Amino acid sequence: MNKDIRFEDAVKRIDEILEILEKRNSGLDETIALYEEGMSLLNKCDSLLEKAEQKVELLKSSYEQAPATVSFSGDAVNDAQ
Repeated sequence: MNKDIRFEDAVKRIDEILEILEKRNSGLDETIALYEEGMSLLNKCDSLLEKAEQKVELLKSSYEQAPATVSFSGDAVNDAQ
């Protein structure tokens, strides 16, 4: 289930789980299942954030190597040319 979940959906589900755990008098089995689901989603969010950070660093690195400027026509121009 958590394999292909989007970050925003995972955060929303974590919020739902927290609300359930705070408001309901759940049994032990349900509480453990919800906790397990929440931890799995939390790990997925952490992984997605790490990948996003790596992508930003890669983009930042390539921009720093060959920064682009915008000409008056609005077209991107590579300064390295």
